[in-house]
Amino acid sequence: MLRSCMAVLAVVSTVASQSLIVNLSGVVKNKTGAALNDAIVTLEKRDVSVLTNGSGEYSIQVLPVTQAFTGPTIINFEIKNGSLIFTVREQGPVAIDIFDLNGRRVATPVNEILPKGKHAVRFPVAGVIGNMYLVRSRIGSTVTIWKYMTIDNSIRRITTPSTSAASSVASLMASVDTIRASKAGYRSARIPVSSLNGTLDITLDSLENGSGTVGTSPIDNGAADRIKHYGVDQYFWGDLGNGNVPLVKITNAVSTDVVDLEVTFNPDFVDNTYGTGSQGWSQRRGHTFRDLHISDHVEIAVVNGAGDTVWHGRLDLLSASNDVSSGYACLGPFGGDGAIFIGNASDVISFGSSLDDNINYYGYELLVNSPATDSTFKQNPEYPYWQYYVSYHLTLDKDIFGPSGYGEVHMTSVHASPSKNGPETVEVTELPPPVPGSPEDPFRFMIPNNPTTPPDTTTNPPPDDTTGTDTTTPPNDTTPTDPGIGVD
Repeated sequence: MLRSCMAVLAVVSTVASQSLIVNLSGVVKNKTGAALNDAIVTLEKRDVSVLTNGSGEYSIQVLPVTQAFTGPTIINFEIKNGSLIFTVREQGPVAIDIFDLNGRRVATPVNEILPKGKHAVRFPVAGVIGNMYLVRSRIGSTVTIWKYMTIDNSIRRITTPSTSAASSVASLMASVDTIRASKAGYRSARIPVSSLNGTLDITLDSLENGSGTVGTSPIDNGAADRIKHYGVDQYFWGDLGNGNVPLVKITNAVSTDVVDLEVTFNPDFVDNTYGTGSQGWSQRRGHTFRDLHISDHVEIAVVNGAGDTVWHGRLDLLSASNDVSSGYACLGPFGGDGAIFIGNASDVISFGSSLDDNINYYGYELLVNSPATDSTFKQNPEYPYWQYYVSYHLTLDKDIFGPSGYGEVHMTSVHASPSKNGPETVEVTELPPPVPGSPEDPFRFMIPNNPTTPPDTTTNPPPDDTTGTDTTTPPNDTTPTDPGIGVD
């Protein structure tokens, strides 16, 4: 994704409160100290969102709630000089895993047989400002979950030691209150709340844009929050050979500063399954990672309220890139299969794709086989955030639409090479939406871009899947075609 830009966390007030209410307030500002109006601030566990006012101020009040983690501080785990210090009573296997607030394993400081006695291992997240982690220890057959608060460098036990590994880091994560703040043009901040009462000021760092950058997740760039808050859907239907079905859903979100667009394809047409994980693709042709990163893109033409095309271009799904560790990234309209035909690079605030999120944001560097799933795209517990739907994200500066404002995205056809079912090019017509969740709704299995309850990720890390990676880069064709939408 884009280079890391850390959110700055002001000290959280620990005002004591006898009543079990949420009473949080503060100011959202940028690094120069300027207040950010219309930023979206969400108390994640309770899924309560508010907007900041013209002075950047927000206030969240909820009644009733339950307090988060409780548990005594104990002394047989200690953080000192960047090390985790603990005692093993008898020689045996010891495994210690560290999880972040997304439920992702970020480190395993030790996983080996240790002799009886006192041990110290490097604790890689010690002292990280403004964050919280869960630590799972397995000493012999005993499993315990701990909470590490970086704000005071404390580690506390939050589950009773058990001989069962059933203690789920994910379920405990669901008990953690976190604040997420987002604003167009800035990197979102996700911060643990040590008190449900008091003041929490948040400083957001700017998000890069423009030619030469790689995509960002809609969680990172705030598009997921804006789409949830302002989103309106358009549906385009076409015939895959078995009757007229919804082929594309386009969600637009018009906020104060930007217009967000999310383009999602019916998985019966094209999806993010490939290799041995392919779901529904013919055995003769199959579907490969190369099919997705070599040529897949979407072409969109966006009009204003007066019907004038203000932006027309292609968005890359995934291409070879030296800017990310995986070697592949979404280049939006700035590289790979991307191009701008009408409009300017400066019109683009952010962009991304679901496959880019899978590989780079969530770190699932699966370059041969996608996670195994079924026809309902059931989440694989080893890759719980994998998005099987092909989606493209684009955020445009609202000023380009002029006085008439945002209009719509026009679409005449879609194209996929290969397509999963039916012809590769299908004419489409805008029609009313399908009944949500009904069998005719092909988008009913799509997981949200902003999950507030992380799935269980406590399984052992899967083996690397990098064999047979195809790094061929095709020539870039920038010839504009029909200003509708399509993938190739």
